[in-house]
Amino acid sequence: MFPKGSTQTENVQNLADKPIELGKNLEQPEFAGNFPLNQMRTSHFIILLVIALAQVGCEKPSSIGSATPDEDNKFFLDLLPSAPVKSPFPIDRTIHDNQGRPLEGAIIAKTNDQLYVTRGFDGMNFKIAIDSLQESDRKFAEELPDKVPSADFHLGLPAAPEEIPAYILSRQESIKRLVDENKRLQGEITSTTNAMLQRSRRSDIKRNEQEILRLEEAIKTYKTQNP
Repeated sequence: MFPKGSTQTENVQNLADKPIELGKNLEQPEFAGNFPLNQMRTSHFIILLVIALAQVGCEKPSSIGSATPDEDNKFFLDLLPSAPVKSPFPIDRTIHDNQGRPLEGAIIAKTNDQLYVTRGFDGMNFKIAIDSLQESDRKFAEELPDKVPSADFHLGLPAAPEEIPAYILSRQESIKRLVDENKRLQGEITSTTNAMLQRSRRSDIKRNEQEILRLEEAIKTYKTQNP
């Protein structure tokens, strides 16, 4: 920038004596690499802008008028659909009354002050007042959600299943066997291209269907004659 061999004082004096060209020297002085001043100012502005934005991003949000992270999380959680609540019933448990007598079975339902229990070994149904239970079982029952028992819950022993006569039972088993065989035959028909085999299997299916109709008619006749 300064001529070789000259002192700093001389260089300053030369610059002071040199007339200033306003249109050239002030607006676009040359630097190393001929880098224009306008471009340098633009670069400095961009750098300062990036630094300012980084500082803004690092600042902690004001507590006034802004939600905390926990509040934000709660807001978004509230927007999510709630999962259906799974019923705890039936509950296998041995409960005791005030006198310590046990009842082993399954708690089927609970209303405001009643438990509905099915005894394990014989399926007998009970409705028990929660106040009649010992303290630990009473507290357990009080914390259960309310659930109305189903319409088929009847107190006492369940009705004995109707006994099926052996005549009907044997024919029902034959019908089931023929239905399963027809499913197998139908599978063979669809899995082969042999026309002769297909005709044979269709004939077997038709014969089985006729036998099924005969067995169903026999059952119907037996029920009519033995009401």
